[in-house]
Parts: sequence; structure tokens; C-alpha cells
Amino acid sequence: MSVGLVVVSHSAQVAEGVVELASQMAPSVRLVAAGGDGSGGVGTSFDLISAALDEADTGDGVAILYDLGSALLTTEMALEMADPDVAERRVIVEAPVVEGAIAAAVAAEGGGGLSAVVAAAREAGGDAGADGGGVGAGGAGAVGAADAGAGAGGADADGSERGAAAGPAAITRTVEIVNPLGLHARPAAELARLVSSSAVPVTVSVEGKSPVDLRSVMSVVRLGTRAGDQVTLEASGDGAEAVLDQVAEAIRAGFGEAGSDVPSGAGGTGGTNDKASPGDAERSLVAGATAGAPTRIDLSATTAGTPASPVSPSARRTASATSRTTFPHHPWSASRPRNGNG
Repeated sequence: MSVGLVVVSHSAQVAEGVVELASQMAPSVRLVAAGGDGSGGVGTSFDLISAALDEADTGDGVAILYDLGSALLTTEMALEMADPDVAERRVIVEAPVVEGAIAAAVAAEGGGGLSAVVAAAREAGGDAGADGGGVGAGGAGAVGAADAGAGAGGADADGSERGAAAGPAAITRTVEIVNPLGLHARPAAELARLVSSSAVPVTVSVEGKSPVDLRSVMSVVRLGTRAGDQVTLEASGDGAEAVLDQVAEAIRAGFGEAGSDVPSGAGGTGGTNDKASPGDAERSLVAGATAGAPTRIDLSATTAGTPASPVSPSARRTASATSRTTFPHHPWSASRPRNGNG
């Protein structure tokens, strides 16, 4: 069993979307959506929230995230009406609903107790206040931040590790990120689950930024790593070397994202360019348009079944504005005034 999560929102679609996203990071955690007024409209429902709390509660407690103030009021009412013994293990968390749900779900997936799950959600919003972020019916169910870190060297409010490198036997590994999007939410969650299964605290850092606890998903995401970045892993104590080897190998493997296909000819002049990037396609598009060359722009085109590289709004505006002189037969061309008087 593990701590359950309930996401309360005024919109059923918002609540369901957050639950779907967080479930990708924590497949074994019981996440339940309580969105909308219960009849298809926007609002909150006492009955819907109460049922969601019961469904999510496996006996280890429930962390509750909400979107707006009236969702909090309805949830507090549901807790007040519940049996006191049940209500005290159901904790409302003040945290960003998306980031908080992901962080809390990963903490629960890693076997964290209610205090650790609540603290993880709070930390996702950059706030790990002294009360641990939990509010229950009449204050019941509030938890202390002191229990938040299940392992040695718990995380500070910004995700920085306290004491991971303490002691004389600190070990480091330097690893290059190979997957294009770096340590975004899914890879960060995978690494968090990997290290949570051990008692060895691990930090990760990138040049110019402080080390963060690898168990803190959102802190890792905020490092903003990309392919080619060198990250430094550090741990100490019994088993540190084995854990670092596992983490380093997972990063080198690319999380199943390394070596993704790049659209052929993304460089812009035909043929193939294995090293091309979306930026190359965008620069080629703008350069062709500003040179006045007749350029037909098909933003939905595909090459060999691969979606075309995304083009930013600024590139589209530039291409559209400068290519008007190359399409004299279009009614919006610069050579044909729109008012029809030319």
C-alpha cells in the first residue's frame, strides 16, 4: 500500500488531466480526480470529493491538492464531516496543483509516508514551511517538516541536499546527458524512484547551479538540463558507489529517448542532415523568406512520416510578412492592396 492522492479542481478535465500526468510518473499510486460540480458543470462537489477521499485512502493516508479557494472550502467541509480518526490521515496541501501532484506521486511511489509526500508537494512550489504544508479539519492532520526526508540528509526548501556529501567518503560521477530534453519530468521521476529504493542520498548538479536532491523531481527539472550537458552526481556512505553506478547508467541510456529521429532535410536544402535541429529549420525558413526567394511554406508537412520541425510564432510572422512580395496572385500580397483600389 502507499499514500493516496486526490486532485480537487473546479474542472473535471483539469483534475483528470493532472491525475493522468502524475500517474505516468507513479503507476502504482492510487490517484483520484475530484473535478467539477458533479453534474458536468464547473464548480466543486462535496459528495464527489468525499467519495474521492474514500477511494484514494488505502489506510496510509491521503494527500489532497486543490486549484482554487472554494475547492479548499469544500474539501475542508468534507474532512470535518468525516470520522476524526479518518480525517487526521487526510491532509490538504498548499502547493501548485500540477507540480505538487507529480512530486507527491513520485514520493508515494518511492514508499514515502504521508509526511514525506506532503513535503514533496510543498517543495515543488518552493515552499517547505515549518508546518509541512498540511492542513486538516480544524488543523488536524498537519504534519511537521522534520519527518519529510525519509533518508539521511533530507532536502531543504529549494531541493538542496543537507549532508549528502558529509563525511570523508564522498564519491562523484560526471555523466553527459544524451536524451534531447534532458532531465525533464519523466526521467527525473525515474531517477527519483531509483534512488528512493536505497538509503543513500544522492545529489545532482550542473555547472552554475547548486546541487539538488535527486529524490526531488521538480528540483531536478528546474536544473534545466539538455543533451550535451555534463551533470555531477554525488553520494556518500555504504552502497554509494553502487547507487551512483546505477544512476549514471540510467542517464547514459537516455531513458528511451536518445537517438530520436530528426526530420531529414531539416537543414532546408534537401538531402539528409542527421545533425539538424528544429532551430536549423527555423533559421532556414526565415533566411529564405527574407531573401525574397519564392518560398511555399507548409507548416504541417512531413518527411518520411516524421512530423516537420516546429516553427516559432516569430519565425512564422517574419516569413509571412516578407514572403508577401513573392506571391503576387494572393489577395494579401503586397503587390495587391487589400482594399481592392490598386
